[in-house]
Amino acid sequence: MEKMKMHLQKLLMPALVICSLIPASVYAVSEGPVGSAQMNDEVLLFQDIPSVYSASKYEQKVTEAPSSISIVTADEIRK
Repeated sequence: MEKMKMHLQKLLMPALVICSLIPASVYAVSEGPVGSAQMNDEVLLFQDIPSVYSASKYEQKVTEAPSSISIVTADEIRK
């Protein structure tokens, strides 16, 4: 009986270790290597922010410029 118990432990222990590692490996695969999408996000984060000239005639970053822009044509001004 004792021999059978030892044999069973020798068989089950590696199987239990392998089964306990499977969820970790699945999680690691789902993370994947640093992809091009993640690299593109990082490039956008550290990229220079373009500047524009607004009606106030001074330079400001696009992120600071007014978000609502109206285009007024010459015909509308004449009216």
